[in-house]
Amino acid sequence: MFDGADDDWTEAERMDHRIGSVIAAVLAISFVALLLMLAACGGGGGGGGPPPPPPTPTIADVTSFLATSRCPDGVPAAFEPGCAAAPQKASDVMTWRRHDWSGHIDGQVEDAFVSDGGSYYVNTFSYPPNGPFVPSNGDGGDVLVTDGTTVRIDFTQNGDGNGGTRFNYWCGGTGWVSFDDAAPTGSWRGEVASLNSSPSPGGCPSGLNSAYTQWRLETVDVPYVIQNNSQKVASLPAVISEHYGAASASAARSMERVVMAQGIGRVLWEAWTTTGPGASFTCPGIAGWSDPPAPGWYLQDRRCLTQFEPDGVLTGDAFAWPGAGFAP
Repeated sequence: MFDGADDDWTEAERMDHRIGSVIAAVLAISFVALLLMLAACGGGGGGGGPPPPPPTPTIADVTSFLATSRCPDGVPAAFEPGCAAAPQKASDVMTWRRHDWSGHIDGQVEDAFVSDGGSYYVNTFSYPPNGPFVPSNGDGGDVLVTDGTTVRIDFTQNGDGNGGTRFNYWCGGTGWVSFDDAAPTGSWRGEVASLNSSPSPGGCPSGLNSAYTQWRLETVDVPYVIQNNSQKVASLPAVISEHYGAASASAARSMERVVMAQGIGRVLWEAWTTTGPGASFTCPGIAGWSDPPAPGWYLQDRRCLTQFEPDGVLTGDAFAWPGAGFAP
């Protein structure tokens, strides 16, 4: 029996004591290790630890993909490298305009410029007679906004080329996300956007829709034509953005793909669905980025917006769109 002096212990008692001490030490070490592990994980019952660091930006200026960048002589800066370029403003005369050469009979024209106040970017598509913005012609466009990090489509007027138009603000949740400044190269970055639409900026329906959206930054070969001359190719940094009509690409039945080239704006738009048959177009799209997103997808519409034609008359202000009272 233990009475306070281990000299009176039997050999068996000494052995039991040694074994008990070893077990106690092991348990103590295990408990300390458990505490350290819980601390590293943010605790046993508290929060989930510090959030992961934000992704490293890959795009210094997201607005460089939203409007045509012009040299002092009005030539697109993408085709005259090294000039003192600036984004085309709504008040600037459009020295050149970009026509669609997909083979569509409706002859869409794309213009990309920044509002005179600099608070939003305008991408319009004009149908014949391809003049100032006229809703009865079916003209339409997108208004894009950015907080410097993420680009969103804020407002859309859908023209069908036959005189009918629909317009709406994209609202709620994330809104219509296009891309952000952390677009990776060699892989996709994406999120499930949550949004709805409203005819006015002041209200948004309570129910939101899910749209998986993914984007990436790549150097692509953009085919272009100047005044109906032979086709050329410019290798340009571009953002490829895909907007799916469901919470995942696998669940979606429709997808819109947009390619925005630095210094030009939107150079390609495509619509894909999982219902065939598909369609073919004169323009080839952009090599490597105009393929089906997966087997079972069919191309329904394509716009190659890089046939440059001189103008020298129109301005974005002459379009008077998105109109007085617009609130981005």
